Amino acid sequence: MSEQQLELKLASQLSKLMEEDDDEQNQPFLAQSGSRDYEKPQLKHQRSILDDFANGFMPEEILNRDMDDDHFRSDELKEKIGADAKNNEGSQSNKAKSQSHKSVDIDESFKDFQSELDQLGQLDVDQLDNILTLADNLAIQLAYKTSAKMNNIKSKVQSQIDAEKKKITAQFLKRKRILEQYMNKAPIVRFMDKIFFIVGVLLLIATTYMLGRYPNKHYYTFHIYTVTTLVVIRLFNYRIKRWHYYLFDFCYFANTLIIYYLVIDPKNDILFRIFFVYANGPFGLAIPAFKNSMIFHKLDNLTSIAIHLIPLVTSYNLRWTTLFYERSLPEGERYFLNIDEDNEKFTLNFLFKMFFIPFAVYILWAFLYYMKVFIISSKKIKERNYETMYIYYYNQAWAKKILDKAGPQFGPIVFMSFHVGFFILSSGFAIIAFNSFWVHTILTLIWTIMSIWNGANFYMEYFSRKYEANLKMLGQIEQQLTLDAKQEATESNKQ
Repeated sequence: MSEQQLELKLASQLSKLMEEDDDEQNQPFLAQSGSRDYEKPQLKHQRSILDDFANGFMPEEILNRDMDDDHFRSDELKEKIGADAKNNEGSQSNKAKSQSHKSVDIDESFKDFQSELDQLGQLDVDQLDNILTLADNLAIQLAYKTSAKMNNIKSKVQSQIDAEKKKITAQFLKRKRILEQYMNKAPIVRFMDKIFFIVGVLLLIATTYMLGRYPNKHYYTFHIYTVTTLVVIRLFNYRIKRWHYYLFDFCYFANTLIIYYLVIDPKNDILFRIFFVYANGPFGLAIPAFKNSMIFHKLDNLTSIAIHLIPLVTSYNLRWTTLFYERSLPEGERYFLNIDEDNEKFTLNFLFKMFFIPFAVYILWAFLYYMKVFIISSKKIKERNYETMYIYYYNQAWAKKILDKAGPQFGPIVFMSFHVGFFILSSGFAIIAFNSFWVHTILTLIWTIMSIWNGANFYMEYFSRKYEANLKMLGQIEQQLTLDAKQEATESNKQ
């Protein structure tokens, strides 16, 4: 189960405490509160709810969902009870059995909830903190909404209401205690976030220093060790999370070729052009497409930046700094190849080297990827619930519509077709940039600024929305208190 699915399930379980009976029913208070099943975030508004929840913002769809849903369920229940009364005179015994089944379902649901909490170790501390904040807010709203609803429930016995409230409160507190056990790990996790933040900032400083101080030699060694180290760490981390099939994606294959070129065969003209096209084509466009962000305290984000942005910067430095510098050196002292700029025109031979050869190598990867993910390991991926890029996109609302139309047989083919189209489109940027310093400079700045912008959005919107959520909750509490005061004043005047 992915982090997003786990957060959504937690939101579903906590939101059950907000469900109440409709005024028109004579059933015990909150006795019909059923679990609301949340499927995978397949629709756009479902993903929006999850994003708000993970960022500390209280979605209105969760806060305000009470009377309408309960009324819908209560109408269905009335029809069912009416049909049972006509066909069976022992309707009272059937109701008792139904309520017994409901209690069993609630217990089973709670057991499932407890088992899923074991996976909370995968969540960030900020996400766990937001879950507890949501729990506290739900408890406050539960108290106020229960108080307001009790004025309209005159036919119910006070002792029965108190019993239901105690039952719900006990369940709520039990779940909250389980969450707090995980929050006891918060100091350690927050300490690690601080360490990663320092590492991220130092990595940025080291990159700029090596690029400025040793652009023609040691910077390439820095590139090799940095990318290799971060990818190895991701391999172990993703293996634990069952995400390791992501490492079969194209960017890791391309980074392997790039490191091979830098270490083993730096004078290979074909590998140089493959390196340039991959780094400035798919890697550059992947930054806005996958929202790669300079978020310094998250190692996963730093790794994504390293495998996409560092090769792009390296290709820029090699094309416009190192190759020009090595022209002044004797042939025996040159580490990289020598390019004849007069022959680098938009000719058929140029396009063959810059597009058709890189595209042929890409097609080789695409064939091997399709065989591995969709044929050889397809059964294993489903049985072990592994994550892949195809599953990631299938959970996106816009992509799911397209893949569902294609069906399970042709869905993978459609997915790979979009992947091929993405490669062809992005390769055009690289081909144009190869012969233009200014075009290459502008593209490099655009992709870099986008990664910084995505990081700024995370930090600014996260904190601002958290403050907005707290202010909104205070406003709702104040509004509820005002309404309660008006109702009490009205009742006292009537008496």
